[in-house]
Amino acid sequence: MSQISDISRVSTGEKHDVFCRQLTDILGVQQKEMVKGSDRLSSLKGWDSLTILEVMSLADSAYRVDLDPERIARCQTVDDLTRLVLSGGE
Repeated sequence: MSQISDISRVSTGEKHDVFCRQLTDILGVQQKEMVKGSDRLSSLKGWDSLTILEVMSLADSAYRVDLDPERIARCQTVDDLTRLVLSGGE
């Protein structure tokens, strides 16, 4: 999985790219190319409840964000999910 030792030192645009790479890594071999911000979560191969748990774990460990699964469920696109994570879950 793509790791950056101190995500707080990375620009917002770079954070978006890093998160997209990390999400692609979570989806694994089921996702052939890197996810894009406009991709609908429901259309991603491998997007399921286990993936949501892995995203919650990633948000907690890499971004120090405690995500509510209901907030994740309201996200429609990768951009929505990225904004949720980068905004601290708000």
